[in-house]
Amino acid sequence: MVEALTWREGDPIQFAVKDESRKGLYLRLSKGGTKTWYFAFRRKGKLYRNWYGKFPEKTCGAVAKLWEQDSDKLKVGINPVKEKQLESAELLEEEARESLTLSVLFHEHYFPRYASKKKSARLDEHYFRHRIEPILGSKPADSITWQDVEQLASIRDKQYNTARLTVSTLRKMYNWAASPDSAEQPGGPILLDISNPCRKTRFRPITDREAPQNEPRPLKSDELRALWNHLDDARSTDRILKLQLLTGCRVSEPSGMHESEIDREASEWVLPGSRAKNGRTHIIPLTPAMLELIGAPTKSGFVFEASRGKGHTTESGVSQAMQRYLDLLEINLPRGTRTHALRDTFTTFAARLGIQRELRNRLTNHIDSSIDGRHYNAHDYLEEKRQALRKVGSEILRITG
Repeated sequence: MVEALTWREGDPIQFAVKDESRKGLYLRLSKGGTKTWYFAFRRKGKLYRNWYGKFPEKTCGAVAKLWEQDSDKLKVGINPVKEKQLESAELLEEEARESLTLSVLFHEHYFPRYASKKKSARLDEHYFRHRIEPILGSKPADSITWQDVEQLASIRDKQYNTARLTVSTLRKMYNWAASPDSAEQPGGPILLDISNPCRKTRFRPITDREAPQNEPRPLKSDELRALWNHLDDARSTDRILKLQLLTGCRVSEPSGMHESEIDREASEWVLPGSRAKNGRTHIIPLTPAMLELIGAPTKSGFVFEASRGKGHTTESGVSQAMQRYLDLLEINLPRGTRTHALRDTFTTFAARLGIQRELRNRLTNHIDSSIDGRHYNAHDYLEEKRQALRKVGSEILRITG
Protein backbone atom coordinates (compact mmCIF):
# COMPACT_ATOMS: atom_id res chain seq x y z
CA MET A 1 0.00 0.00 0.00
CA VAL A 2 2.86 2.40 0.87
CA GLU A 3 4.54 1.69 -2.48
CA ALA A 4 1.27 2.43 -4.30
CA LEU A 5 0.84 5.86 -2.70
CA THR A 6 1.72 8.63 -5.19
CA TRP A 7 1.30 12.38 -5.51
CA ARG A 8 -1.39 13.38 -8.01
CA GLU A 9 -2.22 16.61 -9.78
CA GLY A 10 -4.34 18.82 -7.55
CA ASP A 11 -2.85 17.42 -4.31
CA PRO A 12 -1.06 19.82 -1.93
CA ILE A 13 2.69 20.08 -2.51
CA GLN A 14 3.08 18.06 0.70
CA PHE A 15 0.44 16.06 2.53
CA ALA A 16 0.36 13.37 5.21
CA VAL A 17 -1.30 9.95 5.17
CA LYS A 18 -2.27 8.59 8.57
CA ASP A 19 -1.66 4.99 9.67
CA GLU A 20 -5.10 4.02 11.03
CA SER A 21 -3.74 1.09 13.05
CA ARG A 22 -0.95 3.02 14.82
CA LYS A 23 -1.91 6.23 16.61
CA GLY A 24 0.25 9.20 15.58
CA LEU A 25 2.18 7.46 12.79
CA TYR A 26 2.18 9.33 9.46
CA LEU A 27 3.75 9.11 6.02
CA ARG A 28 4.31 12.47 4.33
CA LEU A 29 4.24 12.60 0.54
CA SER A 30 5.75 15.43 -1.49
CA LYS A 31 5.33 16.48 -5.11
CA GLY A 32 8.83 15.23 -5.89
CA GLY A 33 7.87 11.71 -4.85
CA THR A 34 9.64 11.66 -1.45
CA LYS A 35 7.89 9.63 1.28
CA THR A 36 8.93 10.40 4.86
CA TRP A 37 7.84 8.70 8.10
CA TYR A 38 7.14 10.62 11.32
CA PHE A 39 5.45 10.15 14.66
CA ALA A 40 3.27 13.06 15.87
CA PHE A 41 2.11 13.57 19.46
CA ARG A 42 1.23 16.35 21.89
CA ARG A 43 2.66 17.16 25.29
CA LYS A 44 1.24 20.00 27.39
CA GLY A 45 -0.57 21.29 24.33
CA LYS A 46 2.57 21.44 22.17
CA LEU A 47 2.82 19.39 18.98
CA TYR A 48 6.00 17.31 18.49
CA ARG A 49 7.17 15.34 15.48
CA ASN A 50 9.78 12.62 15.65
CA TRP A 51 11.12 11.99 12.13
CA TYR A 52 12.03 8.38 11.35
CA GLY A 53 13.45 8.66 7.83
CA LYS A 54 12.45 8.07 4.23
CA PHE A 55 10.76 5.12 2.57
CA PRO A 56 12.06 2.69 1.30
CA GLU A 57 15.29 3.20 3.27
CA LYS A 58 13.15 2.91 6.40
CA THR A 59 10.92 -0.11 5.84
CA CYS A 60 7.42 -0.50 7.28
CA GLY A 61 8.66 -3.11 9.76
CA ALA A 62 11.50 -0.89 11.01
CA VAL A 63 9.17 2.08 11.42
CA ALA A 64 6.63 -0.05 13.30
CA LYS A 65 9.32 -0.98 15.85
CA LEU A 66 10.38 2.66 16.27
CA TRP A 67 6.74 3.67 16.78
CA GLU A 68 6.30 0.98 19.45
CA GLN A 69 9.41 2.18 21.31
CA ASP A 70 8.26 5.82 21.24
CA SER A 71 4.71 4.86 22.34
CA ASP A 72 6.15 2.96 25.32
CA LYS A 73 8.30 5.99 26.25
CA LEU A 74 5.27 8.28 26.15
CA LYS A 75 3.39 5.95 28.52
CA VAL A 76 6.12 6.36 31.18
CA GLY A 77 6.40 10.11 30.66
CA ILE A 78 9.46 10.27 28.38
CA ASN A 79 9.30 12.67 25.45
CA PRO A 80 11.17 10.88 22.58
CA VAL A 81 11.86 14.16 20.73
CA LYS A 82 13.38 15.79 23.82
CA GLU A 83 15.41 12.64 24.41
CA LYS A 84 16.79 12.73 20.86
CA GLN A 85 17.66 16.44 21.18
CA LEU A 86 19.50 15.76 24.42
CA GLU A 87 21.46 12.89 22.84
CA SER A 88 22.36 15.11 19.85
CA ALA A 89 23.52 17.90 22.15
CA GLU A 90 25.67 15.48 24.14
CA LEU A 91 27.13 14.09 20.91
CA LEU A 92 27.92 17.60 19.64
CA GLU A 93 29.48 18.46 22.99
CA GLU A 94 31.61 15.32 22.84
CA GLU A 95 32.70 16.09 19.28
CA ALA A 96 33.53 19.68 20.24
CA ARG A 97 35.51 18.44 23.23
CA GLU A 98 37.51 16.01 21.12
CA SER A 99 38.06 18.60 18.38
CA LEU A 100 39.48 21.15 20.85
CA THR A 101 42.98 19.77 20.79
CA LEU A 102 45.86 21.68 22.28
CA SER A 103 46.88 22.83 18.76
CA VAL A 104 43.35 24.12 18.06
CA LEU A 105 43.27 25.88 21.43
CA PHE A 106 46.52 27.70 20.65
CA HIS A 107 46.16 28.50 16.93
CA GLU A 108 42.42 29.28 16.80
CA HIS A 109 41.79 30.78 20.22
CA TYR A 110 44.68 31.64 22.54
CA PHE A 111 47.13 33.15 20.04
CA PRO A 112 44.83 35.15 17.71
CA ARG A 113 42.46 36.33 20.44
CA TYR A 114 44.92 37.01 23.25
CA ALA A 115 48.65 36.25 22.97
CA SER A 116 49.25 37.99 19.61
CA LYS A 117 48.46 41.34 21.26
CA LYS A 118 51.15 40.90 23.92
CA LYS A 119 54.89 41.56 23.73
CA SER A 120 55.60 37.91 24.56
CA ALA A 121 53.72 36.77 21.40
CA ARG A 122 56.85 35.73 19.51
CA LEU A 123 58.19 33.70 22.43
CA ASP A 124 54.81 32.07 23.12
CA GLU A 125 54.55 30.98 19.49
CA HIS A 126 58.14 29.72 19.45
CA TYR A 127 57.85 27.58 22.57
CA PHE A 128 54.46 26.19 21.56
CA ARG A 129 55.46 25.28 17.99
CA HIS A 130 58.86 23.82 18.86
CA ARG A 131 58.44 22.41 22.38
CA ILE A 132 54.76 21.76 23.13
CA GLU A 133 52.97 21.03 19.85
CA PRO A 134 55.21 18.14 18.65
CA ILE A 135 54.51 16.27 21.91
CA LEU A 136 50.99 17.27 23.03
CA GLY A 137 49.45 19.16 20.10
CA SER A 138 47.07 16.39 18.96
CA LYS A 139 45.70 15.61 22.44
CA PRO A 140 42.33 17.06 23.60
CA ALA A 141 43.05 20.17 25.66
CA ASP A 142 41.00 18.93 28.63
CA SER A 143 42.84 15.60 28.75
CA ILE A 144 46.32 17.01 29.48
CA THR A 145 47.57 15.83 32.87
CA TRP A 146 50.35 16.99 35.15
CA GLN A 147 52.34 13.94 34.01
CA ASP A 148 52.20 15.32 30.44
CA VAL A 149 53.49 18.65 31.71
CA GLU A 150 56.32 16.90 33.55
CA GLN A 151 57.29 15.34 30.23
CA LEU A 152 57.74 18.87 28.83
CA ALA A 153 59.75 19.90 31.88
CA SER A 154 62.03 16.85 31.80
CA ILE A 155 64.89 18.87 30.24
CA ARG A 156 65.10 21.23 33.23
CA ASP A 157 68.41 19.81 34.48
CA LYS A 158 70.19 20.53 31.20
CA GLN A 159 68.21 23.47 29.82
CA TYR A 160 66.64 25.08 32.86
CA ASN A 161 65.37 28.26 31.21
CA THR A 162 64.00 26.45 28.16
CA ALA A 163 62.00 24.07 30.37
CA ARG A 164 60.76 26.92 32.55
CA LEU A 165 59.60 29.05 29.61
CA THR A 166 57.96 26.05 27.90
CA VAL A 167 55.85 25.24 30.95
CA SER A 168 55.18 28.94 31.52
CA THR A 169 53.70 29.20 28.01
CA LEU A 170 51.40 26.24 28.66
CA ARG A 171 50.42 27.59 32.08
CA LYS A 172 49.41 30.95 30.57
CA MET A 173 47.32 29.16 27.93
CA TYR A 174 45.31 27.25 30.53
CA ASN A 175 44.90 30.25 32.82
CA TRP A 176 43.38 32.18 29.92
CA ALA A 177 41.22 29.28 28.64
CA ALA A 178 39.68 28.87 32.10
CA SER A 179 38.96 32.60 32.51
CA PRO A 180 35.83 34.52 31.39
CA ASP A 181 37.98 36.23 28.74
CA SER A 182 38.05 32.98 26.73
CA ALA A 183 34.27 33.03 26.12
CA GLU A 184 33.34 33.68 22.48
CA GLN A 185 30.70 36.16 23.66
CA PRO A 186 30.46 38.15 26.93
CA GLY A 187 28.82 35.95 29.53
CA GLY A 188 29.13 32.85 27.33
CA PRO A 189 30.73 29.52 28.30
CA ILE A 190 34.47 29.47 28.87
CA LEU A 191 36.66 27.23 26.70
CA LEU A 192 37.91 24.92 29.47
CA ASP A 193 36.26 24.37 32.83
CA ILE A 194 39.15 22.42 34.35
CA SER A 195 42.00 23.06 36.75
CA ASN A 196 45.37 24.03 35.30
CA PRO A 197 47.45 20.87 34.66
CA CYS A 198 50.64 22.94 35.21
CA ARG A 199 49.78 23.68 38.84
CA LYS A 200 51.89 20.80 40.21
CA THR A 201 55.00 21.53 38.16
CA ARG A 202 57.57 23.50 40.12
CA PHE A 203 61.07 24.62 39.24
CA ARG A 204 63.64 24.46 41.99
CA PRO A 205 65.75 27.63 42.37
CA ILE A 206 68.95 27.39 40.36
CA THR A 207 72.08 27.44 42.51
CA ASP A 208 75.16 29.60 41.99
CA ARG A 209 77.12 26.51 41.06
CA GLU A 210 74.61 25.60 38.35
CA ALA A 211 74.08 29.11 36.99
CA PRO A 212 77.17 29.36 34.74
CA GLN A 213 76.01 26.27 32.83
CA ASN A 214 72.85 28.01 31.68
CA GLU A 215 73.63 31.72 31.75
CA PRO A 216 75.28 33.58 28.84
CA ARG A 217 78.73 35.06 29.25
CA PRO A 218 80.66 37.77 27.39
CA LEU A 219 83.17 36.86 24.71
CA LYS A 220 86.82 36.86 25.65
CA SER A 221 89.15 39.12 23.65
CA ASP A 222 90.54 36.30 21.49
CA GLU A 223 87.01 34.96 20.86
CA LEU A 224 85.78 38.43 19.92
CA ARG A 225 88.70 38.88 17.52
CA ALA A 226 88.09 35.50 15.86
CA LEU A 227 84.34 36.11 15.47
CA TRP A 228 84.65 39.71 14.21
CA ASN A 229 87.24 38.81 11.57
CA HIS A 230 85.15 35.84 10.43
CA LEU A 231 82.06 38.01 9.79
CA ASP A 232 81.48 39.08 6.19
CA ASP A 233 80.07 42.58 5.57
CA ALA A 234 78.44 41.31 2.39
CA ARG A 235 75.94 39.33 4.48
CA SER A 236 73.08 41.05 6.30
CA THR A 237 73.25 38.63 9.25
CA ASP A 238 76.94 39.38 9.80
CA ARG A 239 76.48 43.16 9.64
CA ILE A 240 73.67 42.86 12.19
CA LEU A 241 75.97 40.93 14.55
CA LYS A 242 78.64 43.61 14.25
CA LEU A 243 76.08 46.35 14.83
CA GLN A 244 74.82 44.55 17.91
CA LEU A 245 78.35 44.44 19.30
CA LEU A 246 78.84 48.17 18.70
CA THR A 247 75.44 49.27 20.09
CA GLY A 248 74.60 46.69 22.78
CA CYS A 249 71.07 46.43 21.44
CA ARG A 250 68.85 43.34 21.26
CA VAL A 251 69.20 41.35 18.05
CA SER A 252 65.57 41.96 17.01
CA GLU A 253 66.16 45.71 16.93
CA PRO A 254 68.77 45.99 14.15
CA SER A 255 67.17 43.03 12.32
CA GLY A 256 64.01 45.04 11.66
CA MET A 257 65.73 48.42 11.24
CA HIS A 258 63.94 50.65 8.72
CA GLU A 259 65.21 53.72 6.87
CA SER A 260 62.46 55.79 8.52
CA GLU A 261 64.15 55.20 11.90
CA ILE A 262 67.51 56.65 10.80
CA ASP A 263 68.37 60.33 10.87
CA ARG A 264 71.53 60.33 8.76
CA GLU A 265 72.01 64.07 9.15
CA ALA A 266 72.03 63.89 12.95
CA SER A 267 73.71 60.44 12.95
CA GLU A 268 70.97 58.95 15.12
CA TRP A 269 68.86 55.82 15.09
CA VAL A 270 65.44 56.38 16.69
CA LEU A 271 64.08 52.98 17.74
CA PRO A 272 60.29 53.35 18.18
CA GLY A 273 58.65 52.06 21.34
CA SER A 274 56.61 49.59 19.30
CA ARG A 275 59.83 47.69 18.50
CA ALA A 276 61.51 48.05 21.90
CA LYS A 277 61.07 45.42 24.61
CA ASN A 278 60.16 47.99 27.27
CA GLY A 279 57.85 49.95 24.95
CA ARG A 280 59.94 53.14 25.18
CA THR A 281 61.52 55.05 22.30
CA HIS A 282 65.28 54.59 22.33
CA ILE A 283 67.68 57.02 20.60
CA ILE A 284 71.03 55.51 19.63
CA PRO A 285 73.78 57.89 18.40
CA LEU A 286 75.51 56.41 15.35
CA THR A 287 79.29 56.34 15.04
CA PRO A 288 81.05 56.25 11.65
CA ALA A 289 81.61 52.47 12.04
CA MET A 290 77.88 51.94 12.61
CA LEU A 291 76.90 54.09 9.63
CA GLU A 292 79.26 52.08 7.45
CA LEU A 293 77.52 48.85 8.51
CA ILE A 294 74.07 50.38 7.87
CA GLY A 295 75.07 51.37 4.35
CA ALA A 296 73.06 53.17 1.70
CA PRO A 297 69.22 53.24 1.65
CA THR A 298 67.54 50.20 0.06
CA LYS A 299 64.52 49.98 -2.24
CA SER A 300 62.35 48.22 0.34
CA GLY A 301 63.25 50.64 3.12
CA PHE A 302 64.56 47.84 5.35
CA VAL A 303 68.26 48.34 6.09
CA PHE A 304 68.96 44.61 6.26
CA GLU A 305 66.82 43.07 3.53
CA ALA A 306 65.96 39.37 3.54
CA SER A 307 68.15 37.31 1.23
CA ARG A 308 65.05 35.61 -0.17
CA GLY A 309 61.64 37.11 -0.70
CA LYS A 310 60.40 40.36 0.80
CA GLY A 311 60.87 41.92 4.21
CA HIS A 312 63.90 42.05 6.47
CA THR A 313 66.40 39.58 7.88
CA THR A 314 64.74 37.75 10.75
CA GLU A 315 65.99 37.48 14.30
CA SER A 316 65.99 33.67 14.08
CA GLY A 317 68.12 33.83 10.94
CA VAL A 318 70.73 35.95 12.72
CA SER A 319 70.68 33.63 15.76
CA GLN A 320 71.18 30.56 13.59
CA ALA A 321 74.09 32.23 11.78
CA MET A 322 75.64 33.13 15.14
CA GLN A 323 75.40 29.53 16.33
CA ARG A 324 77.03 28.28 13.13
CA TYR A 325 79.95 30.66 13.62
CA LEU A 326 80.36 29.68 17.27
CA ASP A 327 80.46 25.98 16.31
CA LEU A 328 82.86 26.63 13.43
CA LEU A 329 85.24 28.74 15.53
CA GLU A 330 84.89 26.34 18.48
CA ILE A 331 83.79 29.11 20.81
CA ASN A 332 82.20 27.34 23.75
CA LEU A 333 79.13 29.27 24.90
CA PRO A 334 76.07 27.81 26.68
CA ARG A 335 73.70 26.41 24.06
CA GLY A 336 70.87 28.80 23.30
CA THR A 337 72.62 32.01 24.42
CA ARG A 338 73.72 32.88 20.88
CA THR A 339 73.40 36.61 20.22
CA HIS A 340 72.81 37.58 23.85
CA ALA A 341 76.53 37.00 24.43
CA LEU A 342 77.22 40.04 22.19
CA ARG A 343 75.01 42.23 24.35
CA ASP A 344 76.84 40.96 27.43
CA THR A 345 80.19 41.65 25.75
CA PHE A 346 79.18 45.25 25.01
CA THR A 347 78.03 45.84 28.61
CA THR A 348 81.22 44.27 30.03
CA PHE A 349 83.44 46.43 27.82
CA ALA A 350 81.48 49.54 28.82
CA ALA A 351 81.96 48.73 32.53
CA ARG A 352 85.68 48.00 31.98
CA LEU A 353 86.10 51.43 30.34
CA GLY A 354 84.64 53.19 33.37
CA ILE A 355 81.17 53.96 31.98
CA GLN A 356 78.81 54.25 34.95
CA ARG A 357 75.94 51.84 35.51
CA GLU A 358 73.23 54.46 34.93
CA LEU A 359 74.65 55.31 31.52
CA ARG A 360 75.15 51.61 30.67
CA ASN A 361 71.45 51.07 31.34
CA ARG A 362 70.62 53.97 29.04
CA LEU A 363 72.81 52.48 26.31
CA THR A 364 71.17 49.03 26.55
CA ASN A 365 67.67 50.53 26.97
CA HIS A 366 67.03 49.14 30.43
CA ILE A 367 64.42 50.94 32.53
CA ASP A 368 65.72 52.68 35.64
CA SER A 369 63.20 51.52 38.28
CA SER A 370 64.33 54.06 40.91
CA ILE A 371 62.15 57.05 41.75
CA ASP A 372 64.72 59.34 40.14
CA GLY A 373 64.66 57.33 36.91
CA ARG A 374 60.88 56.91 36.78
CA HIS A 375 59.74 60.38 37.80
CA TYR A 376 62.32 63.11 38.14
CA ASN A 377 65.19 62.67 35.73
CA ALA A 378 64.07 63.72 32.20
CA HIS A 379 67.59 64.14 30.77
CA ASP A 380 68.05 62.22 27.49
CA TYR A 381 71.81 61.56 28.01
CA LEU A 382 72.20 61.82 24.23
CA GLU A 383 75.67 63.41 24.20
CA GLU A 384 76.90 61.14 27.00
CA LYS A 385 75.66 58.11 25.07
CA ARG A 386 77.42 59.32 21.91
CA GLN A 387 80.76 59.63 23.71
CA ALA A 388 80.31 56.25 25.44
CA LEU A 389 79.48 54.47 22.17
CA ARG A 390 82.56 55.97 20.50
CA LYS A 391 84.66 54.81 23.44
CA VAL A 392 83.32 51.22 23.40
CA GLY A 393 83.47 51.05 19.59
CA SER A 394 87.09 52.18 19.55
CA GLU A 395 88.01 49.51 22.10
CA ILE A 396 86.24 46.77 20.09
CA LEU A 397 87.91 47.86 16.86
CA ARG A 398 91.28 48.01 18.63
CA ILE A 399 90.92 44.44 19.92
CA THR A 400 89.70 43.08 16.61
CA GLY A 401 92.52 44.81 14.74
